[in-house]
Order: sequence, then C-alpha cells, then structure tokens
Amino acid sequence: MNRDELFIQLALRAKFLTPSQVEDCRKIRDMLAKNSLAPMLPDILAKQEFLSKEQVRILHVATRYEALKHDDDALGEYLVRKGLIEEVKVSACLEAQIDPFVEGAEFPRLEDLLVQRGYFTREQLAGILKARHAAKPAPAPAGPASAEPPPRSVSPKLLKQLEGGLKLETFKVSFRKSRIVDDLYAAALFLSGSLDGHTSIKFDEYLHAVTTAGFSHLILDCGRLDYISSAGIGVLAATIKRCRDGKGDIRLCSVEDKMRRVMQIIGLLSLVKVYDDEKAAAASFKSL
Repeated sequence: MNRDELFIQLALRAKFLTPSQVEDCRKIRDMLAKNSLAPMLPDILAKQEFLSKEQVRILHVATRYEALKHDDDALGEYLVRKGLIEEVKVSACLEAQIDPFVEGAEFPRLEDLLVQRGYFTREQLAGILKARHAAKPAPAPAGPASAEPPPRSVSPKLLKQLEGGLKLETFKVSFRKSRIVDDLYAAALFLSGSLDGHTSIKFDEYLHAVTTAGFSHLILDCGRLDYISSAGIGVLAATIKRCRDGKGDIRLCSVEDKMRRVMQIIGLLSLVKVYDDEKAAAASFKSL
C-alpha cells in the first residue's frame, strides 16, 4: 500500500471522509492522469475542501506513523524470506511493537530490537539493508527534458490571428497580451458563455494555436464564463501540461463564487491557482 492509499484508508477510518467523496476524487485524478497530470489524492481532497487543514495535518502525521510499522513489517518479511533469521524470532520482535502501536505511542523499531536481542550487529544489518536497497528495481528512466522556454516574441501574423479570438454561438474568447516583466508576456484570454462538450473542441484548437505561437503563460479571465463541463476540464488539463512543459503555467482570475464552486466540484481548482484579477495573475508568474 502506497502513502496515498494509506492516507485515504486512515481518513475513512477516522470518518473524516465518506466513500463517495473518495470516489469523486479518484475520478478527478484518473481524468487528470489521462493528460499526464496526476496530483496526489490528498491534494485533491484538500482542494475540494473535503478536509480541513487540521485534518490534513493529522492524517499526514498518522500516515508517517503507520508507514513506520509497515516498513518494519516489510523488513521482517524480507529477512525471513532470505533465510537470514527464523520467523519466530521476527514475530516476537514485531509483537513487542503491538501494544504501543495500538495506543499511538512511540514503539521500538525492528532494527533496534534485532540488535538488542543479539540476532544481528549494527554492521550486519547495515550490510543487509544496503543489499536490499540495491536489489530494488531501478526507477523508470526520466522522461524527455523539459522544453526550452518559448520565444518571448510572437510573429505579427500569428498574433493577428490570435487577436481575432474565438467566436462560437454559445462561447466566445477574446485575447490580449498581458505584460509579466520586461519583454515577457502572458496570453490573457477572456472567456464568456458555456465551455461544454461541443465548444471545447474549438477551444482546444484555439489554445493549441496560442501555445504554438509561443505563449506558455496563460491567464483565463472567467468573469463571464457561465458553465464548464468535464470536457472543458480535459482541454484545460492538456493545456496546463503543455504550458508547464514550456516552463509556464495557467492562472484563472475574476471567477464568480458560483463558478468557483462548480470548478471545485469538477476538480479544476486542484490544478490551477485563482487570482482576483488579470494584474494579480500576471504578477504571480514572476515567481516561476
């Protein structure tokens, strides 16, 4: 069990979450993973406000505590499997942990118990742990290096095309450059109408044109956005990936309370930061 799943298990056990809340967040994570964006479940749960900051802190502490016991159990299993010690001896050491562990108190670690009882020396255990670590599968090769930052200037022809925006029957986008610093600009896009399964297709094409033109910093002004569907989220998730590959990002601004709640429910706010206005969003890029 990884730390992510352990966190969820503990949250359910403590009744901080309901199974349906966890399932909603799993769906969000799976959708984002299709676009190479996979935030951890605890992060999504916090952004969805299913957990308070204090609950998150408690669960992180509990997760680390539980992980210590899991690590000791795994080490004991390894030692027995390799024939380095009798199972009964490992079981006796692990049993000594049970009472303090159940009480949530500090418990003696398996390595210390094995040394105290004379089963191994510190040097022997260090050699065993080193061999165990070396035998673990090597991490997957790193992906291709991040793309170089896009050019700071955009050709006049492309810029003119972008300035034309996007005009659909139920969804419109207007464009302007927003200065970040010196000659570095963000593309500020002003959205109005409904970003749904139909309009998201053309919006995706427009966003591709924006990033292809060299803009890796995007500001989406949502002051007149009435609706966004999961299809729209998918388009934005893919665009976020392209922007971050180009060492940029996406910011939202001017989000009305009603729309903010919708974005929170469908998981968008687990991906992007929200600012009051275009100026604040542009200023935030200076720290990237």
